[in-house]
Amino acid sequence: TLSHALSSENFLPKLEEFRLAGSAKFPLKEDLLPLVFSFMTNKQLKVLDISSHFVGNLLALSLSKVLTTNRKLERLILDENTLTLE
Repeated sequence: TLSHALSSENFLPKLEEFRLAGSAKFPLKEDLLPLVFSFMTNKQLKVLDISSHFVGNLLALSLSKVLTTNRKLERLILDENTLTLE
């Protein structure tokens, strides 16, 4: 799977920017979550664009866990993921 490949020791630790914007026609929805969790092992990621996947609040919860290990993230693009204040 893509998340498995990205979490390999040789690839993911060096990745500084990852862009996987979806669309209203082709959102990944909850299928995006394993990929998000794979970024827990990356300490260098600075830009993450996972917009337009309509994941919902599960995405915010997943990202809160990722951000406990990644302190270098400078830009997080989450537009059109149906996040709420609940």
